[in-house]
Amino acid sequence: AKWDIVDKTKDQIIFTIGAETAIVNGEAITLDFAPFIENDRTLVPVRAIAESFGSTVGWIAESKTVTIED
Repeated sequence: AKWDIVDKTKDQIIFTIGAETAIVNGEAITLDFAPFIENDRTLVPVRAIAESFGSTVGWIAESKTVTIED
C-alpha cells in the first residue's frame, strides 16, 4: 500500500491509500472516507488533517464552503 505522510511541526498523520483509518501521532483514527488516487493526485479527507492539527472545520451550506479555523 502507498503511504502518504502529512507533518506539521511535531504532529504527524499517516494515511494509507484505500484504508478508512489513519495514524495521528501514533493513534488510529477513523476517516470519513479512505484516501484514494485520481488523475495522479492523492485525495485525503481535509477534516482529518485540520482537526488533527487542532483546527475547527465548519460548513456553510448556502455557499457550499468549508471553513478551517485555528
